[in-house]
Amino acid sequence: MQLGSKDWAPTNPSVSLKIVRASGEALMAGIETHHIDGVPVPITSPAKTVADCFKHRNKIGLDVAIEALRDLIRSRKGRLG
Repeated sequence: MQLGSKDWAPTNPSVSLKIVRASGEALMAGIETHHIDGVPVPITSPAKTVADCFKHRNKIGLDVAIEALRDLIRSRKGRLG
């Protein structure tokens, strides 16, 4: 989960989370707003998700980043080049 540098983070979430802090352009670029049950929810684009996985590969693991890239290529939602 990516949060702003001063945003509140859950202390005891019901699922396992890895919190990554960001600010400025790194936090706001590639954000798409989806409406879920009438509530606007900011979600990163597939390309930004893959880029962030590689950026934070030491924290989440290189295998996760590679699998995210493979999923993006398989889904054809991202363009290479």
